[in-house]
Amino acid sequence: MLSFALFPQMGHVGLGVATSVAGWVNVALLYFGLKGLFTLDQALLSKIGRICASSAVMALCILPASFFCKGWIFEGIFIQRIIAIGLVIGTGITAYALSCICLKATNLAELKSYLKKS
Repeated sequence: MLSFALFPQMGHVGLGVATSVAGWVNVALLYFGLKGLFTLDQALLSKIGRICASSAVMALCILPASFFCKGWIFEGIFIQRIIAIGLVIGTGITAYALSCICLKATNLAELKSYLKKS
């Protein structure tokens, strides 16, 4: 509903804002709903910190990649735009995966077990 309210004033940015607000409302509901059933131990807090650090590394890698591809993304023909966006996305995926493994936010055995579950 918030996206319908924000879209006329903010356009496509309103959709992103509404999605972000919905995500944080979900976090708050889960936090208060699971209070007493779930505790944050030191190992989990450490893992959350390493995941946040990996996200920061990914952002630092995406920024120069997007700057480098800016001409193709905004002014290129269709295939150039697809290639440029693919390069930026690929850079982000690679940077995040490598930093998660290097910072020990996860390991290959854990990733394989996640893939087997789905």
